[in-house]
Amino acid sequence: MNRVTVGIVSNNRRLRVAYRLLFEQETEGNVEVLWDAVLGDEVKACQKYCGQPDVLVVDYEGMCDQASFGLEELNYIFPESKFLFVCDDFNASRTRELGKNLQQFLISKYCSVQTLLSAISSLILKTSPFLFQPQKPTSFSMNN
Repeated sequence: MNRVTVGIVSNNRRLRVAYRLLFEQETEGNVEVLWDAVLGDEVKACQKYCGQPDVLVVDYEGMCDQASFGLEELNYIFPESKFLFVCDDFNASRTRELGKNLQQFLISKYCSVQTLLSAISSLILKTSPFLFQPQKPTSFSMNN
């Protein structure tokens, strides 16, 4: 079974640390966090020196707060990566509009660990075996 590589993009340090710890402790080695970074030049440096992850976990609110670096730039820097937007529930429709051409999922910051891991598995399902057993089917796919 191949490991899934993840990059975490957020301007919120606590959120980056929390997701890094969650992936390290809850995935039994099936997910490797390549890097976590603040949106902007730090993301470009991570891509250059650490590589392109299979999945980018993106804090959507942080991205909206930084108008100088947006979704188009992330897609340009990481053309092979799939996106998992983590957002507050009230931003869900706005994220759908911005990222409708990406291979992506939208997930709430308040979801369970199992839902988060299932979303990552669903994103990479086309190229890898199912890594985690979901408790129930996910309903937040945004591939149109």
